[in-house]
Amino acid sequence: MAEDAAATAQPDRAAIEAEIKRLQTELDDLEHERNYVLKQTGIHISAVRLKAMEDEYRNEAKRIEDRIAQLKAMLAGG
Repeated sequence: MAEDAAATAQPDRAAIEAEIKRLQTELDDLEHERNYVLKQTGIHISAVRLKAMEDEYRNEAKRIEDRIAQLKAMLAGG
């Protein structure tokens, strides 16, 4: 009975792979957005705001990359 609970608590391999794919797409979208916003030459953004935006993008990318690493570790261990 405890094994049934553990099995239902762990997502299956297909669900983990789907989540990795979704997160990778999210990371790619974030990078495209970052490039679009921060690398435009026609936009005037103060250096302070530019740094804050870059930090936001970096933090969000790190969060996504960390989650992908956790999911890949689950796949490797299971």
